[in-house]
Amino acid sequence: MVHGKISPTKFSKKIPATVRVKVFAARNLPVMDRASFLTDAFVEVRLGNIMFKTDVMRRTLNPEWNSDWFCFELSEEALLEETLQVRVLDHDTYSAHDAIGRVYFNLMPLFQMDQKRSLSGWFPLYDTMHGIRGEIKLAVRVDVLSDTYRQNFSSLGVKFFFSSVIPSGYRVIRLIGFVHELIVNDDPEHQWIEKIRTSRASNEARQCLFSQLTGDLQRKISRVVLNLGGNAVIGFCLHFDLEGDTGIVARATGTAAKLQPSPLTSPSGAASVKKTVDRSESDPVLESSVTDNRDSKNCANCFTEMCAITTPKPLSEAEFPFLTISHPPSGLIRHFGSAVAAKSVKLLDKNVTDNASLRAAWWLELRSEALTHMQNVGCDALIGYREECAIYEDVCVLSVYATSVKLNQMWIHATAIPQQASARLSTPSTSSASKEGSTSGGVSAFQATREHGAEVSEDNLNVPNLDGDAKFSPLNCVRADCSIFHIPSINQALPSNKYMRCRVCLTASVPEFLISSTEFPPELPVMGSPSFIQVGLSRFKKEEKGEPAAREISEILPHIEYELHYRLLQKLRLRGMNAIFGLSLQLAFGENLVTVLASGTGVYIPALPGSWLPKVCLITRVRSMLLWFVSD
Repeated sequence: MVHGKISPTKFSKKIPATVRVKVFAARNLPVMDRASFLTDAFVEVRLGNIMFKTDVMRRTLNPEWNSDWFCFELSEEALLEETLQVRVLDHDTYSAHDAIGRVYFNLMPLFQMDQKRSLSGWFPLYDTMHGIRGEIKLAVRVDVLSDTYRQNFSSLGVKFFFSSVIPSGYRVIRLIGFVHELIVNDDPEHQWIEKIRTSRASNEARQCLFSQLTGDLQRKISRVVLNLGGNAVIGFCLHFDLEGDTGIVARATGTAAKLQPSPLTSPSGAASVKKTVDRSESDPVLESSVTDNRDSKNCANCFTEMCAITTPKPLSEAEFPFLTISHPPSGLIRHFGSAVAAKSVKLLDKNVTDNASLRAAWWLELRSEALTHMQNVGCDALIGYREECAIYEDVCVLSVYATSVKLNQMWIHATAIPQQASARLSTPSTSSASKEGSTSGGVSAFQATREHGAEVSEDNLNVPNLDGDAKFSPLNCVRADCSIFHIPSINQALPSNKYMRCRVCLTASVPEFLISSTEFPPELPVMGSPSFIQVGLSRFKKEEKGEPAAREISEILPHIEYELHYRLLQKLRLRGMNAIFGLSLQLAFGENLVTVLASGTGVYIPALPGSWLPKVCLITRVRSMLLWFVSD
């Protein structure tokens, strides 16, 4: 049984694919008929405005349908905005059919060029009121009609990666920068029909709306990425701000990039690399050139310069130089700056007609403020960029935080140079960043890893677990590439008493503490074991609403953030550490309380000054003794 029609002439030029679904069976269904303790189950398969139904299997908890293939032909926009819904119901003759459970399918992964076009198996049936209610066996297949059109002009060819690290098996050809989109829609749970429909129907309406908004956001961001010349979004973040009567704000942010499958992961690429290595082993001319240190350096430098000339500078085409990547690849960061944060308290008004433009203006204001802070500390990018929103009744607090850095404008993704070839054509040499006065002696393993483009393993991503009791001294430790911790030369915002000489090179200036929202860079030299650092603060507020509540929160936030920062540094000092990575900030407020939580991983960096333990002030002790004598 089919509901809805599609005109062949309407979509003849826009149909990129055909979706086919087959329903096999279900198992462990709940009892829906109290008289027989069985179920009369059937399945509805819906995609867009088209719906198919299976036959009713009477009196069984493990029905088997083995239906024909249900075929859906939709336009590209419908495939992006709509999700495949499979719903199992209990058939009733004289009343409405009872819902058993649903399955939602996002069809986007099936349209990728390097993925399988089908999936099959047992999927759990979920009900918003009762949870998991059995399983259903399905098969979904996608038949692409035009790969060329989809790859060159369609947004279906853009890959989305929710991970904040560059995906394995790909190399970055071009790092474009920050992309964002925003959509405002009415909340189904705050409509007039909510008074007459069931809670299950309201929950399902919200789920469908979330799926549609997600597809719409991905479609809009895909268009932006294609216009910028990219084909992927890394660090894709999706947020739903539930504003009550005002509606639902769906936000999406990410980092646009142009990716290419790594030649080392494909069979042809691996064969070509192996052929090159075999040739280098048997070629006496190449062996003699490798033995010469000077020739190998010149060869490696020429290759790097040639790639740097043809590769655009990172973030040169983005509206904002922001990166949602929190795991920076090796060699991307030249200098660390400081932590950057901005907050804004807004009052929600349901009488505003154009909510989308107003919300976009709010976030634009915060991004511009973060950009100003970044420029004031002499940096050119923000990495580990996050946007958060906290809402209670009609008060909304928008916040952004990131880490300001100075990027290496000559950066090339490490996997662009085959590992075996780079090991034979280059030797360790001081980087351009270290020539500014970081090291004059030997080269550390971290620097060699960055220059050789060595493979980043899980061990490299973690902090090296060295002897925590060993005291650092520039004379008894291996000289490391400390330039990543040096303060940018044009930094005018930092007071002179807040930076000191680097303890490795003893020439450049470094900050007293380093606070970063990113994870540990692969080339980061640290000592000792990492430690979890967490600080939470709460402040009482008056029971007010509207503009007075927004004004009070605006006055509380600066003081609570200052004290949070102070306590965070005190905890670092107590543990003998001087840096924190992976910093996460969370804000929540209610009727009587405002709470802020900061958490991260503390480490000790040899290049930064050693932390001193907090001491009790002598004046405070004398004053307390005088007060004790006076009271007596």
